[in-house]
Amino acid sequence: MALTLHQFDATETSITIYWDDLINPDPKSYFAEISPQNDFLSILDSQTTQNKTAIFSQNLSVNTTYYSRVSTLNKYNIKGASFTLPAH
Repeated sequence: MALTLHQFDATETSITIYWDDLINPDPKSYFAEISPQNDFLSILDSQTTQNKTAIFSQNLSVNTTYYSRVSTLNKYNIKGASFTLPAH
């Protein structure tokens, strides 16, 4: 798999996810999303980043499980490999 979870941090006000990318060639860009649903039918927040980190801090609720998904983006911003994980 091209992307692997490194770790995540969750507080009452934010969720931060970190990942490793083993094969995405330069330039590296990623599209990160967070959702209260594991099927991602409802996206709470998303962002494009060139870092291997995404911080989500909007509209979070306490005692809710959130799911994060990160996809690689090529130079044309077309999604490639992705991973999904719970990020409480």
